Amino acid sequence: MKNRFVSTTVGIILAMFLVYQLFASLYNPVTTEIVTQFSTTDGINITGVIIREETLVKNNNLGTMHFEIEDSERVSKGGVIANIYGSDNQSHAATEITKITKEIKNIEEIQKYNDLNAIDLELINSKIYGSLNNIIKTAHNGNYTNVSEPKEELLTVINRKQIATGVVVDFSNQLTELNNRLNLLNSQLGTPVASVVSEKSGYFLSVTDGYEGILTTDKLDQITPEFLEGLSPESNTDSSVIGKLVSDYTWYIAASVTVNESLQFKEGENLKILTNIKTCPEINVTVERVNMSLNNERAVIIFSCNEMNSELSLIRTSSMTVVKNTYSGLKVSSSALRFKSTQDQTPDGTYSASTETGVYVVNGMTAKFVPVNIVYSTAGYAICEDVKKDGNLKLYDEIIVKGKNIYDGKIID
Repeated sequence: MKNRFVSTTVGIILAMFLVYQLFASLYNPVTTEIVTQFSTTDGINITGVIIREETLVKNNNLGTMHFEIEDSERVSKGGVIANIYGSDNQSHAATEITKITKEIKNIEEIQKYNDLNAIDLELINSKIYGSLNNIIKTAHNGNYTNVSEPKEELLTVINRKQIATGVVVDFSNQLTELNNRLNLLNSQLGTPVASVVSEKSGYFLSVTDGYEGILTTDKLDQITPEFLEGLSPESNTDSSVIGKLVSDYTWYIAASVTVNESLQFKEGENLKILTNIKTCPEINVTVERVNMSLNNERAVIIFSCNEMNSELSLIRTSSMTVVKNTYSGLKVSSSALRFKSTQDQTPDGTYSASTETGVYVVNGMTAKFVPVNIVYSTAGYAICEDVKKDGNLKLYDEIIVKGKNIYDGKIID
């Protein structure tokens, strides 16, 4: 009885093993992916300190000040930054005039869209949602003074939708009321008693950060790692300062790096810097100088740049990446890479072993080994050279990323 039980158990185990072997030999699934085009960069992450030519703007006139330009708006040399009025009522009238003038301009722009068949309602709805999101984001960040611009955009696109859907087709009464209100305000405004005029062209900011007299463009040779480590703003006690003018000419980025990292930079070298700044995600720069620390353990790289806009004029420090190399080619997962050993006969009749790196491409119903030349790799993927010749890996090839016992000519189910 005991022998029969043992024989039966051994038989069951043997049968299960044979079934497993048969299943494994007949069912060996593979996972594939499609080859895509890809580009990436290799660089050095830095914290950039912005150095600009900045001039404090002062007002020593008595009266109520009314800014004539928006914060971070560009102003030309001789342009009026602010007007000084004799009373608060005049300044309030100037603010209302600016607001109503914008409303009139928006309505006049809306009335130009008189071809209802050419209006894209989906695009208008998209702009409405976009304007709403801008208002929410601006308010959420606490920038309540900047809500007016997206609000005007929202009103404009809503009015365009009303025209498109036939709800509103005539703005004549509204225009008449606005123009009457504008004429009344102009009569109340009077003449400013003085004006604050820009000494040079640039971007006007109504705030200062205390670094205007410290981070100056004429002291680039003094900006060392020790200098940046001890950086602290000056306190402003001058009540006449109403802001500053940021020059729109050459400005600089200073970054502290290790000595080994500094060896990768040469003065006069042209590079690109990637930023998280929405309006300028990529900046063209030139390596202006390399300033070593006293102990020669660190260095400051100073980059010069000629691109400037309103958003750049606001920042003092920002996380950035200096691009050293850019790699482009065919992207494949690291798991798709295979190594194939070959024996090559030399002219003297001997053999030498070599290993080729490649991938298995699905060729009809079989697997085919295709060698690749890797130009860049990470833990998750590799970028391979895109060789435009037969027999090489091509864009949109289907390659095997997972599977057992893959070899040339293996049938892929």
